[in-house]
Amino acid sequence: MNQRNTSTPETLEFSTLAHAAHVFAPLALCYVLLAGPTFFLSGSRGLVAAAVAALLCVFASVGASAAASLLAASGQVVAATMLAMSLRMALPLVFVVIVCRKPGPLVDAGLVYYLLGFYMVALLADTWHAVGRLAAISKTAVSKATVSKAAVSRGA
Repeated sequence: MNQRNTSTPETLEFSTLAHAAHVFAPLALCYVLLAGPTFFLSGSRGLVAAAVAALLCVFASVGASAAASLLAASGQVVAATMLAMSLRMALPLVFVVIVCRKPGPLVDAGLVYYLLGFYMVALLADTWHAVGRLAAISKTAVSKATVSKAAVSRGA
């Protein structure tokens, strides 16, 4: 039996906000934990480089999630996953290529290394959030199937 996707703009907006919170929280925690050593090694430039890297990862992750949610709402789940992976990776990669063409104080402060570290944390948070959403969808599908099966067995 085919089930229609009943996603509305309100549920997609809530999902995007929840996703942003799930990604921002671990990145903020990592930033706070790294603030001391970062300031010791690179001063305020290091703090700015780490903040730029963390925010770039949040924007890439949330943008990828929002775009994928809109595409998945139309039933194109594989395309949505591919789009999300591409967007999540392309934004930080293009940023690094542009910034490293003319190195400056942020690159000297370790921007590329912070970006790699925060990207890994964001990817882990994205995966955790996606698995949680899939588990909720699976539970809903199983409960609907159980109710449908019970209704069919009573009717037979």
